[in-house]
Amino acid sequence: MRDIDKYAPKAAALIATRLVQTLIAHDEEWTLTVNDGEEDTLAGSRDAEEVLNALATTDHDYIRVYVEDSSEHTGWKCKGWVMLIWSNAGDVISDYTTCLDDVLTPVIDYAETILD
Repeated sequence: MRDIDKYAPKAAALIATRLVQTLIAHDEEWTLTVNDGEEDTLAGSRDAEEVLNALATTDHDYIRVYVEDSSEHTGWKCKGWVMLIWSNAGDVISDYTTCLDDVLTPVIDYAETILD
């Protein structure tokens, strides 16, 4: 059983699953990094299950979206991030960068239909 299924409210887990699937499907160059507020628990993944397994180990997580960019000193450029607060259940998506608005709109619409 994944940590997200053990520790996050069911509504939050459903929304996070849709979020991760949507981000990965949006652009084949995007990779996802999970940060638990202290450290990256997963870096540069396009595997939805791997990302979901890295979530909900603390009370909140950031999912950062990266693309390869040789002009950056790290070789990667952050395209945006989503902050997830697990205790918010149906409002698990607590904050995000506005550059992801178009990508997140269907996820947020889905979240509004979820009742915890």
